Amino acid sequence: MVALIGPNGAGKSTLLKIISGILKPTTGSVQVRGNVVPMLELGSGFDMEMTGRENIYLRGTTLGLSQEEIKELEPEIVEFADIGEYMDQPVRSYSSGMKARLGFAINANVHPEILIVDEALSVGDKSFKEKCLDKVRQLIADDNVTLLLVTHNANTAKQFCERGIFIQKGTVKYDGPIEEAVGRYEKELKKKKKKKNEAKAQEAAAIANVAEAIKHKEN
Repeated sequence: MVALIGPNGAGKSTLLKIISGILKPTTGSVQVRGNVVPMLELGSGFDMEMTGRENIYLRGTTLGLSQEEIKELEPEIVEFADIGEYMDQPVRSYSSGMKARLGFAINANVHPEILIVDEALSVGDKSFKEKCLDKVRQLIADDNVTLLLVTHNANTAKQFCERGIFIQKGTVKYDGPIEEAVGRYEKELKKKKKKKNEAKAQEAAAIANVAEAIKHKEN
């Protein structure tokens, strides 16, 4: 179980999209062994005019499942999404939270071998969040699923992953035990915050000096 951690713009989500096959690398190559199910932008990729149930079949087909396989998984997906009568209404009538629920329910129940998660564990209300976390735990424990996780939550990273990769400006700064990776990331955040505060202090001092100079000139 691997966590990708780093500041916004570091390249974490881009890397996940390359591994998922959504983007192509400009140089180099990526080797993937296993059935990859990406949980990226869960609320997107639906046909808005189709019902939630119809979108289960649409998404399942794009993930390489047969109609028979999707039909077998359908009750479990419907139960997990827990959106009631909306399952048979057009997705355009869904809230963003409902679309994310359906997206997670589909992707988590199609028996992935490699599960790629980009902040998807923060979906929905508190109870559904816990439900998602429990599902990921089950997939890891029972189905031996490999998890590749992007999160800004250090506790979530340490809870699910043993290995951490700290990325900054598209470069791997550290690859090793999750505790050390999180520690280096948090140290970098503190360093950035300190620099930002120092810059603000310098700016405030400069403004104060200008104001004092103007006041002195007027006198």
